[in-house]
Amino acid sequence: MLHFGHGQTPIHMKAISLSLLFTLFFALAFGQRSSSAPASGVAQVETAIPAIIGYTQMAAKGNRPTLVKSYAEYQRLYGGSTAGYYLAESVQLFFQNGGQKCTIIPVGTTQSPVRRQDLLQGLSISKKMSVQLLLIPDAVALSEADFYAVQRSMMNTCALMKDRFAILNTRNPSANYNQDFQSFRSNTSGSGLSYAAVYYPWLVNGSNVSVPPAGAIAGIYAKKDRNDGVWKAPANVQISGISGLSHNLSTAAQNAATTHTSGKSINAIVSMPNKGILVWGARTLAGNDNEWRYVPVRRFATMVEQSVENSLSWAVFEPNDANLWAKVETFCEAYLQELYRQGALQGAKANQAYFVKCGLNETMTQNDLNQGIMNVEIGMALIRPAEFLVLRIQLKMQ
Repeated sequence: MLHFGHGQTPIHMKAISLSLLFTLFFALAFGQRSSSAPASGVAQVETAIPAIIGYTQMAAKGNRPTLVKSYAEYQRLYGGSTAGYYLAESVQLFFQNGGQKCTIIPVGTTQSPVRRQDLLQGLSISKKMSVQLLLIPDAVALSEADFYAVQRSMMNTCALMKDRFAILNTRNPSANYNQDFQSFRSNTSGSGLSYAAVYYPWLVNGSNVSVPPAGAIAGIYAKKDRNDGVWKAPANVQISGISGLSHNLSTAAQNAATTHTSGKSINAIVSMPNKGILVWGARTLAGNDNEWRYVPVRRFATMVEQSVENSLSWAVFEPNDANLWAKVETFCEAYLQELYRQGALQGAKANQAYFVKCGLNETMTQNDLNQGIMNVEIGMALIRPAEFLVLRIQLKMQ
């Protein structure tokens, strides 16, 4: 049984407060000017370029972050793998499973020991990068306390930035999966549970080396987004480039991974007869949060928020009046209609799939107008779970 959720629920309105303060300070330098909505409409952002942080065999480009588009390019710049370090293997699995480009953030060479402060420095650098996924595979070489500290920082960074998602690893699995699950859950907390997912167990690659799975999962995210859409669950998908699993999970182990009172679901990777090795879950670590329980829901909402926010820059130069509000509604509705046409939203008719609101006494008060604030509310009926998600975007008018 594919562990995706507890079943469908009827469509109903579900308000979620996602307030974005969208202020373009540079507008003051230009003064008031007339602008208009771009004819091309909302420009959809990238969804699956990962920042992969860790140690490389060779130093290159002054250890500056570098976008690479193949494992061959990575090897040319940074060399291959080194025992006890997992950046190279993770990059290789990323490309083997459908990834097309990733940003490498090197924090040292494999002649140096893995250190918490190095990885956190790489995480800090990633905040300046346009990436949508975060991976730090070398963290598994740290002590238990440092490993979990780094992963909590990854989640908190995603929650702060609101434009990226962390794919976490567990420590090297033991013979006792219950102990592994308990250790992970008891040490994983913070504000970013809905911005992260974890997968278990580790993978055995083509060189017969046991490696953490995050690199392969990031590649699957990228391929799924490209072929089917970010709103589709990256589950029931075969993993390429591996020969086996570090441990095979029984049905009881799969159930223990997916369901727990803490809500911290661990997505199982399983070996299925005649199907190969499959990703068998699509849950975030916020399993008790009805809105953000699922990976595709979190990532789809992030994509829409970022795409709309980035594409509304023209609006801050317009008079904050009814004409602008009508333009903004039409502008956003065109984007949502295209998503609906692609199958990202559910509903027999478009008005059952989405709505856009922008207006006085509807999304704004007179006090908002006096302060130069425009609020836009977007509602979407997502495929899973069958609930209405409401995004609230706030712009500071110039």
